[in-house]
Amino acid sequence: MDDTLWLKIRPGERASDVSEQMGDPALLVHDGIPDWVRLPPELGGQRVRVKGMETRTCPCGRHVGRTFILDEPSGIQVAECPSRGYLWFREKRHG
Repeated sequence: MDDTLWLKIRPGERASDVSEQMGDPALLVHDGIPDWVRLPPELGGQRVRVKGMETRTCPCGRHVGRTFILDEPSGIQVAECPSRGYLWFREKRHG
């Protein structure tokens, strides 16, 4: 039996909003920051641990929202964008 419950959550949604995905009864203890995310197929599709979350200007430039910092050597991050969905990006390095 797999003890990991994978949920598909849309931007702005919280894990408690998707109880219909759970099937069997489950106790969900969650602080709003996922432990893991799965990269989209075009970025490799692997499961990557989330190191933290910051509230900052979205890469689209229109609003402030949540950005998840991933524990991944390539520097990929993901922002929740209410108008465009999840935005996967790497920050430009200066210098």
